[in-house]
Amino acid sequence: HRAQLMLYNPLLASRHTDAASSGLLVYLLGGGSSSSGGNGNGNGLDDAARLEMSSEVVQTHAAELRSLLAIRNSVARALCDQRRSLEKEDEARAKETTTSTTCNNNNAEKRDPKIEEGGGKEVSSSSSLSLMI
Repeated sequence: HRAQLMLYNPLLASRHTDAASSGLLVYLLGGGSSSSGGNGNGNGLDDAARLEMSSEVVQTHAAELRSLLAIRNSVARALCDQRRSLEKEDEARAKETTTSTTCNNNNAEKRDPKIEEGGGKEVSSSSSLSLMI
């Protein structure tokens, strides 16, 4: 047996945000021996149970959906802000690393050639430190 659940709300279909009108819940059972489906007596009609829903129930579901959508949007905004913040921090670190390496290289060039090897080691250690920070 196959079951389909369908909620029909005319106001949502016409793009109104207020879901105060009543909806129609249609529960269709499609099982049967005939090729056209149905209840097996060959007439092709499905058994259907139609229940009128009060406007209160439809309103509650619409309010829950709006609430979930608002939560999803706020989480998406927070993640987007966090990503931008991390990108800015990464850019600042990259600029800082480039600047400190350039300054250290300039200082190493001004040093005595005998100390240049030690200066080279300082440059590599300071640049690795600034990358770790």
